[in-house]
Amino acid sequence: MKDVVDLVNSKNFEHRPKVIIGGGSVSAKYAKEIGADGYSANAVEAVLLVKKLLGGD
Repeated sequence: MKDVVDLVNSKNFEHRPKVIIGGGSVSAKYAKEIGADGYSANAVEAVLLVKKLLGGD
């Protein structure tokens, strides 16, 4: 996962994609450590997080 975050951060995107991680094998602490844009423990929270990251409700 860190490789993906590092790859995204190394590119010069006009609109940088957001990277979120989640599930039972990772934590919010790990997401912060690797520089992910967010963490979600489950799919329902992931939808809410994506809406927030994209400027929605």
